[in-house]
Amino acid sequence: MKKSLLFTAFILVGFILNAQTWTQQNTNMSGTSTGVDQISAIDSNTVWINGFNGSGTTNRIKVFSHTLDGGLTWQSGTYNGFGATVFPYVLTGVTYNNAFAIAMDTATSIASFWKTTNGGLNWSLVTGVMNNGSTTFADAVLFWNSNVGFCMGDPVNNKFDIYYTNDGGTTWIPTLAANVSTPLSGEFGYNGYECASKFEGGRAAFVTNMGRVYKTSNYGVNWTVTTTAPFGTISTGKIYITGANTMIVAGMATGSTTYIWKHTTDGGATWLSYSPSGNFYTYAMTYVPNSENMLVSTGPYSTAKGVSYSTDGGANFIDFTDPLLQPTAGTNIQCLGVGFADATHGWVGNYSTYNSILKVVINLPSTADSIIGLQSVCQGQNSVSYTVPPIPNATSYIWTLPAGATGNSSSNSISVSFGNTANSGNITVKGHNIFGNGQSASLLIVVNPLPAGAGSITGNTSICQGQSGVTYLVPPILNATSYTWTLPVGATGSSSTDSIIVDYSVSSTSGNITVKGNNSCGNGSVSTLTIVVNPIPATPVISQNGNTLSSSAATGNHWYNSVSGNINNETAQTYIPQQIGNYFVIVTLNGCSSDSSNIIHFDNTGIQIITPSDNLIRIFPNPSNNFVSITVSTKNNANLSIFDITGKIIFNKEIQLSEATKTTFDFTHFAKGIYFVNYTTGNENIIKKMIIN
Repeated sequence: MKKSLLFTAFILVGFILNAQTWTQQNTNMSGTSTGVDQISAIDSNTVWINGFNGSGTTNRIKVFSHTLDGGLTWQSGTYNGFGATVFPYVLTGVTYNNAFAIAMDTATSIASFWKTTNGGLNWSLVTGVMNNGSTTFADAVLFWNSNVGFCMGDPVNNKFDIYYTNDGGTTWIPTLAANVSTPLSGEFGYNGYECASKFEGGRAAFVTNMGRVYKTSNYGVNWTVTTTAPFGTISTGKIYITGANTMIVAGMATGSTTYIWKHTTDGGATWLSYSPSGNFYTYAMTYVPNSENMLVSTGPYSTAKGVSYSTDGGANFIDFTDPLLQPTAGTNIQCLGVGFADATHGWVGNYSTYNSILKVVINLPSTADSIIGLQSVCQGQNSVSYTVPPIPNATSYIWTLPAGATGNSSSNSISVSFGNTANSGNITVKGHNIFGNGQSASLLIVVNPLPAGAGSITGNTSICQGQSGVTYLVPPILNATSYTWTLPVGATGSSSTDSIIVDYSVSSTSGNITVKGNNSCGNGSVSTLTIVVNPIPATPVISQNGNTLSSSAATGNHWYNSVSGNINNETAQTYIPQQIGNYFVIVTLNGCSSDSSNIIHFDNTGIQIITPSDNLIRIFPNPSNNFVSITVSTKNNANLSIFDITGKIIFNKEIQLSEATKTTFDFTHFAKGIYFVNYTTGNENIIKKMIIN
């Protein structure tokens, strides 16, 4: 591979374009054709890089460099301790002083595993790990952080030679055979810095010559083969794990010089051909740590050189167009290894007489500041405004809302409507630009519910005018703190609970009883019960013609004897008495009964119409729920009896009276309905209707 001498790009400048800043740094590696093919970015300050001979000759070199200040200064060195024919092909930094390398003896083809603990001044073989040349072949070493990492080599005793460490590589623990899927006959891994890949959360993977992919999700302790393989047998391969279940794999069939690319989004259950849009460069690629979906690819080839990025997980790539990358508009420089420490700081290797490396600082949107707006709202509340202070480097804003809330905005403010089914949850916002998203801010919103819809009202739906004390109930309404009742015209009652007692006046009319729940947020849906209010029939007048008694009411009559009460089956408009006595009639229509008619004394010899004096007896309250007071006014002894609508006497007593006397009766244990009070004294007989609700 031939270097490009880009003299116009050597000036140390910073240029901000499209939320990115590129600078060129001197790696201090010797040689005018030294290229940077591996970059191990540990954090925004600490980076290790590996150099190689980019002159196009077969001469190999053993140089590296590393930095502790983000690349402002680089300390280069050589791999001291390696034999004359031993050259590195993998370099992984752990800290500024600690790093690991995998090398191969070009004379014997034996691989070896090395480490440094003093910043590369000295390198030594890792004791007891992948360094038995007759049985092992080291392939890869990667670290998730300064303590936790893994290394792997070809199978030994029918198991891939895999180790993991929790102390920065001071000790290496071999994986158990039971924890690693068994290799196929003749299966081995490929050696190189892109033949294995790691991802956040302890995930890693490597590809084998059988076109299979081994993966771990617990920091190298267990390894399984994906359920399907992306390829058959391949002569070389490389892999990039880019998400919890996403991987991109390249495999080259034996005898071919062209990679075939595959990818999976389900952890390897299925593999699809990978052919992204835009300038996807195939020399090197990396997932940008802690980004959402960003990948960066590089290319040094004459037909495909430059550096591009994807912000959608690799579906589309776009060229970086900084003047350091395109000194002539539209003409890219050669770009080699690539490494990112985090979502902001990355490095791209290239060639130059200054042994330069390009550093990029991607200006992702800053972390969103606190969201301002109401934290307690109601279901059904609309147009609630939320704002966040402008986010540096953001070109747009991404808002998320609690379930059931709606609103849309790409600016730093949003108007939110909380539907009737909205739930409590977080409103979040984060800044966005072409490279990705910043860290979000959250505001917990308590969505106070409206009362639930009212259930069915229970209670008497057929009522008589004048009936009182009628109880109606509704099941407790969820989230209601009070209840609102409405009544038909002429009915009265008041309640803020789930029950109400209603009195119907003599002028009340049919209509609806409704109820709904209330709270501070509003009202729930209404429940309705239709009430039919039946009028009280007019008080009938009876007359006698011969032996026949007649009622003025055409229908609804029921004849009574003042002594025996209800006369069975006598409901016609006329009645012929069978014995001497006092007779009257009561009219009942639609369950509502009139007052008793006048009384006619029948004795077969003459007619005596008894007109009772109403002021001699008072019943209060009437209607009543339980207790009734009966007051009579007379100086004579009297008989006071109470009977029900069937004529059954439930009370009968001779009472010694003087002036006015009040007697109280308890109807708690009697059926609700119509009763009659019969008062007899001297030649007066008074019958009055009494209603017990």
